[in-house]
Amino acid sequence: MKHLLMLMLFSLIAISANSQSLNSYNYVNVTIANNEFGDDMNGAYNYVKERLRGLGFVIVEMDNLPNEIISDKCKLLNCVIKSSIRDRSSGVIEIYIKNCNNVDCFTGFGITGFGQPWSTVFQASAYKALKHISYRYTPQTYKHKPEPFYPN
Repeated sequence: MKHLLMLMLFSLIAISANSQSLNSYNYVNVTIANNEFGDDMNGAYNYVKERLRGLGFVIVEMDNLPNEIISDKCKLLNCVIKSSIRDRSSGVIEIYIKNCNNVDCFTGFGITGFGQPWSTVFQASAYKALKHISYRYTPQTYKHKPEPFYPN
């Protein structure tokens, strides 16, 4: 039994040592998966951008990419925000931060009951979705082979 537990422990350590974390990245592009609630999703879109910027990420737009990303597209994370209404009374925000291989580096979910303006509800849901995110840029943990954004 001890051997099995030790094997599981070392397996988890090996998996986590080889996985990419948010700390490996500096740049993030924030997109909306559905904008049925407006371009800003009642303030949630700007809230997420400001929260990520406050953590230390550099927010970039796809039409104005830094040369570092053009030479290596895997240095860019894509943050996708999805919104919905549950049971006509709750605002739901789902946040997925993915790397260039479309692997989730972070997933967050927030739901807030109605009772205030929708802008307050969706921003509160975005706050809950990002509540457990932590970030400290550590470039030496970056493990991808460089891939140009626009291949020749």
